[in-house]
Amino acid sequence: GSITPPYATTTSVTGQGTVSSSFCWYTSCSHGRTLPYLASFIAQDDGCPQSSTTTDNLKIFVLPMPKVPPPLLVCMDLDTSGIIRLNYADTFSYKKYIDRYEVYRSASGSPFVLYDNIYNVNLNNYFDNNALYNDTTNYCYFIRGVNKCGEAGLFSDTICSLNQLT
Repeated sequence: GSITPPYATTTSVTGQGTVSSSFCWYTSCSHGRTLPYLASFIAQDDGCPQSSTTTDNLKIFVLPMPKVPPPLLVCMDLDTSGIIRLNYADTFSYKKYIDRYEVYRSASGSPFVLYDNIYNVNLNNYFDNNALYNDTTNYCYFIRGVNKCGEAGLFSDTICSLNQLT
């Protein structure tokens, strides 16, 4: 297949003695793959007593961005105001790849829906300020991570308030 932008760039240089050039490729999410890209660099000497040409072929590996593994839901409790707090542990050691965590919620057996996003990946808890009547309504949650290429990882286990808070 063909390569999508942004494309790699290099400079063509001439000179006497030692010359150098630069090669630059700011890759995007679409460039990640398991097979290497092949690049050929050609150096040509037009000097005396005879000219010479050298070609060097390089393999360039652009690995796909890793998917974010599910966080570990440790427990659920209530803060001093009675607000549900989910406590979770990050299971991914490369936070630079995480865009956000998605929080899914179900109330009293309703279908799970994407309820909120956590953009501060350094947090290890989530407060649900809209979980009203949490002493009688069963709120269930699970979380999944999304990497900076927009690829969602696997879902965490599910945790429910009436199991955790009673």
